[in-house]
Amino acid sequence: MKTKLLLLSGLVLTSLLQSCVLNKEVYTAELEENFKEQKSEFIQKRGLEGSANDFDVYFSDETIDKEYEVVSYNQVVSWIPLRPFIFNKWQIKYRLHQYMHNAYCLGILPSIDGMLVDADLTGVKYIRYKDSSKEAFVIPAKQDFTKGLSGGLGFTVPTIQSNQIITGSYHLNRNINCTKSIRHEFGFLYGLNSKDEYKDWNNYDVINKEGGFFSLNYKYIFSYNVSEYFSNTWNKGSGKNPFFTEIGFDMNTFDINSTSSTTMNGSAKISSSKNTFTTIFNLGAYVGLRYSLSSNLDLNLGLSSTPVGLFNFESGKASYLNQPETKSIDRSIFSMNSANPRILLRISYKL
Repeated sequence: MKTKLLLLSGLVLTSLLQSCVLNKEVYTAELEENFKEQKSEFIQKRGLEGSANDFDVYFSDETIDKEYEVVSYNQVVSWIPLRPFIFNKWQIKYRLHQYMHNAYCLGILPSIDGMLVDADLTGVKYIRYKDSSKEAFVIPAKQDFTKGLSGGLGFTVPTIQSNQIITGSYHLNRNINCTKSIRHEFGFLYGLNSKDEYKDWNNYDVINKEGGFFSLNYKYIFSYNVSEYFSNTWNKGSGKNPFFTEIGFDMNTFDINSTSSTTMNGSAKISSSKNTFTTIFNLGAYVGLRYSLSSNLDLNLGLSSTPVGLFNFESGKASYLNQPETKSIDRSIFSMNSANPRILLRISYKL
């Protein structure tokens, strides 16, 4: 009886092992077949034909019959919509392409002879044969910052008719890779004067003025190339249509503006008031879209909101009929200012 149970257990175990081996072979064959199609399409779109950009793909170091060295290990993570439902199918078709795209982005594609892929596809080793005839491998250097200028117009939402804004900035931009970049912007915002006149319920003339505000501005912006995302994640498009999404930190310093109101009865002044607001730091966020019109020219549509004020000063003075003028000064370390965003359309030029 024991002998029969042992034989039965051995048969079951052998069947399971054979099934696992068979499934792995089918899985690997499907990966290789899909990758050949993806690789051919990518090479053609990028104009990378030629032996310099050719390489081998391995799923086990036991299948490599040459001496090699690992020059880089990489794990690439992409945002996949509906990930729980489509990830396995996506991974079999596009994962190896994504690792190839990453080698292209890093600039090491002409220096490697192969990719050694982890069994679960979570990472890849870029390898180089000891007797490789390809160009010498060099660790990719961090790219230098490029300089530029930008300028444009905008307004504060929702008051499109007032608070027109002129802006300009000097910026430093650095590409992290062909998908991501960061940008520092140092500039100014200038709000134009506005005036509103109307009759109040006493039929008096009321004149409200908003003085032209001025502030220095700093932005730290992270940009993501949407065209390269589709090329990297889905092998769609050539990545040559540089459309970027942007998000970042926004800060205004020495933000100064003023408002005034005057009520008149004919030529007689009934009342008047004026308030001046100064904030040393206004903090907030920025989101935007950017499209590269050429290698040196970008069009940028952005939205900024800086509702957090640090070190605030408000001074006011008011008078009514023949009464003496009154003055007031208020100070606060922290305040929540208006969160109304400012929309800016700008042109940027790389120097």
